[in-house]
Amino acid sequence: MDQQQIMEILAKILESQNQFSQNQEAMGREINTINQKVNAMSQEMNSINQKTNTMSQEMNSINQKTNTMSQEMNSINQKTNTMSQEMNAMSQDFNIKHDVMNKKLEKIELTIEHDIAVKISALYDSREVQKEHTLRVDETLDRIEKKVEVLQLETASLRRIK
Repeated sequence: MDQQQIMEILAKILESQNQFSQNQEAMGREINTINQKVNAMSQEMNSINQKTNTMSQEMNSINQKTNTMSQEMNSINQKTNTMSQEMNAMSQDFNIKHDVMNKKLEKIELTIEHDIAVKISALYDSREVQKEHTLRVDETLDRIEKKVEVLQLETASLRRIK
């Protein structure tokens, strides 16, 4: 091989080496750009992870509050059931007392009706007796008045005679 061919080959190798070097520098810049983008993405992922952790903590807080509210609602339900049972017992007691009072009231009504009927009957009988007595007294009084008149007439006539 002659020198000129070697030189051409060497020139080609040098040109290839320069081009390779330029390509390597361009790839280095692209790798740096990619690294910067990866770092930016990593920061974004860290930010997303932080936000996810914050949301997870908030969800845990919400779950705790929900559990507390659920326990309070259960307590309210138990108290409501207890009150309902007490109200039912009171209602039954009231109904029993109401029935007893009604029976006593009916008994009192019957007693009063019977007593009043007896007393009214006695008053009517007494009135009738009094009426009869008054009639007899009136009749006796009339007879006495007639006798007094007769006696007055006789007395008056005797006075005239004297």
